[in-house]
Amino acid sequence: MAAKYAANHSNRFKYPLIAFFLVIVQATVVLLIELANIINLVNITDLLEMVMNFVALGIVAEFDDFFVKIYK
Repeated sequence: MAAKYAANHSNRFKYPLIAFFLVIVQATVVLLIELANIINLVNITDLLEMVMNFVALGIVAEFDDFFVKIYK
């Protein structure tokens, strides 16, 4: 939805191609993090290890917010 907004309202962005690209990159990263979460959680048998991996991957998933704050 955000990619469609960036494509249809390019006049609202100073650099519309970069805005569209960032939306695509963010969506790809979110999908890859979720896939990594699923793979890790399926292959873990120890409860503590499962919780630690889930928290660690959640922190990694927050990295895109840091980059958004830089460009605001």
